[in-house]
Amino acid sequence: MGDGKASMSRLGRGGRMTARRKRNAVVRLLGGEDLELVPGDLGVTAANLSTWPGTFLNAGGAALKDRPPDERRGSGLHLCCC
Repeated sequence: MGDGKASMSRLGRGGRMTARRKRNAVVRLLGGEDLELVPGDLGVTAANLSTWPGTFLNAGGAALKDRPPDERRGSGLHLCCC
C-alpha cells in the first residue's frame, strides 16, 4: 500500500479529484480498463470509482434530451402589455 503523500500528489490540490480527472477515469473504465487497476493510478478506492460511470452516463443522457429545459417549461419570464 502506498503512503498518504503519494496518494495526495496523485489527487492534486486539496486531495480532491477534479471533474476532468474523474471523466478521464470513467472513459478509461468504459474503454475496458480493469476496475482493479485504474483506482491505484488515481489514489481512490475501487468502490468510489465504481459509482462514477453511472453518474457520468446519467448526466450524458440528460444532455441528449430533445429540447433544453427552458423550452419545455418556458423561461418563467413573461412580458405582458395590458
